[in-house]
Amino acid sequence: MATVFEPGRELEVIEQAEVVVAGGGPGGVAAAIAAGREGADVLLVERYGYLGGLATGGNVIALPPFEEGGDQVIRGLAHEFRATLEGKGAARRPASAWRENVCEFDPEAWKALSLSACREAGVRFLFHAWVAAVSADDGTVEAIVIESKSGRHAVRGRVFVDATGDGDVLAWAGAEFEKSDHRIGLVPRIGAVDMDRFEQWRTENDGDWGAVCREMQERFGAVWGAERSYRDDVTWLNNGVAGDALDVRDLTRIEVTLREQIAGVHALYRERVPGFEDSFVLDTAPQIGTRESRRITGLHRLTIEDLAGGRFEDSVGLGNRYDIEGHVWQFPYRCLVPSGIANGLATGRCISTTHEAHEFTREIHNCLTVGQAAGAAAAMASRAGTPVAAIDVSALQSRLRRQGARLE
Repeated sequence: MATVFEPGRELEVIEQAEVVVAGGGPGGVAAAIAAGREGADVLLVERYGYLGGLATGGNVIALPPFEEGGDQVIRGLAHEFRATLEGKGAARRPASAWRENVCEFDPEAWKALSLSACREAGVRFLFHAWVAAVSADDGTVEAIVIESKSGRHAVRGRVFVDATGDGDVLAWAGAEFEKSDHRIGLVPRIGAVDMDRFEQWRTENDGDWGAVCREMQERFGAVWGAERSYRDDVTWLNNGVAGDALDVRDLTRIEVTLREQIAGVHALYRERVPGFEDSFVLDTAPQIGTRESRRITGLHRLTIEDLAGGRFEDSVGLGNRYDIEGHVWQFPYRCLVPSGIANGLATGRCISTTHEAHEFTREIHNCLTVGQAAGAAAAMASRAGTPVAAIDVSALQSRLRRQGARLE
């Protein structure tokens, strides 16, 4: 392969903070808020011009249930977000075909709430900045290197929270990781639909719906499933095709393929599916939907067996599955702590899990939970001047409880 030579150069440090959070998805936003509420100087670096990640830019506009057997197990910032949106009329829990208490929300309201909650916590921002490299020495991250319209610069921090989704910061700093691929999606929202009519037809005409799904699979390589939303006249079409989320050529292929398919999928719905006759494409997600890539190797790796009810002395929050009831586990702090990196923490979907467990830990509400824990821990480590692995976990647990989290 042909190469070009890139000369070395000194980079101007344009920002620095006690806690630098890379990535403004649910995990990164929760980390920034939690660290800010602990009094830390926090800088959140985000490649887009908005917050929320796949919950907003990805049009993945559903929160799995927080309740198990009538007991609310998911609390903290996740609960705060859901309750605030419901109080504003921007989220609701309609009857669901798969689980009770699935919460559908308005992505624009989530964007606004993410921004306002961060600002109230004193978080500073650097938008339109892509993390391109890391400056690290002997397991300590000194700075992240960013690319933007202003050029190539550095951002220094004491503690770094990797909320990039792909584990970019920690992997480039030398942390070990595992990688596996999953389906990658691009979600359109469809307006002027009659979801009640559609769901009644789907229930009463399983064979006809099955035929539509088979045609979608044959023509487009995937079933684009219509999901309930925060409005009865709006749906979002979940989908996904195989690909490598770390290969820019693969991402480009998937983006082009799925964007070209949206019109055909929508036409099929209009022609064959009751409730969609007068519908239109409301918008398409500006952000591709990566489900899985790197998983950082931490001091503990969550397994699918752990998710059946794992209990840990260093619990920093509870998680549960989106698909079935009765599976509640504790997230150990150790699954956020990368092996071999002194001042970095993982959050969101790149925490330390197996491929099988990752299917469930990557969900939005679980990312909010571990993000809150990572942010509070980062603030503690920064103030104490200690490695993230050496903080007082019992003190961290007390701080998280004061922030409303449930750990047991």
